[in-house]
Amino acid sequence: MLLFGRQRLLPAVSGFVILLLASSIHGASDSLEGLNQSYKIVQPLELTPKLSLQLKLHAFLLWSSVGFLMPIGVLLIRFSSNVKSAKAVRVLFYCHVAAQVAGVALATAAAALSITNFENAFNNTHQRIGVALYGLVWLQPLIGFLRPDRA
Repeated sequence: MLLFGRQRLLPAVSGFVILLLASSIHGASDSLEGLNQSYKIVQPLELTPKLSLQLKLHAFLLWSSVGFLMPIGVLLIRFSSNVKSAKAVRVLFYCHVAAQVAGVALATAAAALSITNFENAFNNTHQRIGVALYGLVWLQPLIGFLRPDRA
């Protein structure tokens, strides 16, 4: 019974995220009058050298996490299915775990940097998609821990 529930976890959460994004996109298509009533108007930040550095750091952390470490972790675990030696499989598995944990840690650091230093009214698509993807980044280890052992 628990296995049946696990199989439904990913589609249910994915559906929720899609509905959340769809509702936010629909809300963005309202008139400007409705937009002014539903969101606080936020003035753009002045691009200072400090803010520029923080933006570059935010981008680098997310690129290194989602664009480099997580795909490396996926490739490592895929390669383990072709290896015959149990020791090599174990090494590849631990490298996979290390890459995925480092990826989640860097994504968390980037999210913390964004929350502490940038205007986060969540009234634009970039911020909404970022929050949804951050949720999916944390959903991945949860699914990995809930995955049944290979027989």
